[in-house]
Amino acid sequence: MPQLPASDKDQLIARINDGSFTLADLSIDRCPELETGVVSQEALNRVYARMVGEVFKTFHLDKEEAMICFRKCVKELARGVPLQATSLGEYKRWKKVKKHLDVAMELQSQTGHPACIPAPHLVSVIALLTIRRVRMNTEGFAI
Repeated sequence: MPQLPASDKDQLIARINDGSFTLADLSIDRCPELETGVVSQEALNRVYARMVGEVFKTFHLDKEEAMICFRKCVKELARGVPLQATSLGEYKRWKKVKKHLDVAMELQSQTGHPACIPAPHLVSVIALLTIRRVRMNTEGFAI
């Protein structure tokens, strides 16, 4: 993954820290990997909340009506350190997501009814694919 020039990287970090970033700034093209420690935890929490908020908005979910779910989604996304992942396989919570996917597929095959993984895991993958635009070069999703 190509590195950003230092000046671009510094500008991006400043925008993340002051909250003036756009979601497009978080794609792997503009922000390949953000080293831990260069952005405050408070700023990262705002980034994760904004990413989850965008997923909720896309699916016409009111975060105020589903605040507990929203908070759990933000917490789950943060656990996976998404700004350091450039592929699903690099996302620190991918194995957990994969486990839930396997269970959902097994349930569907046993019952004949569609099954869904828990919202926090589903939302984190949607954010990774649509906002970060990570690659799907993981086991079972090789490109």
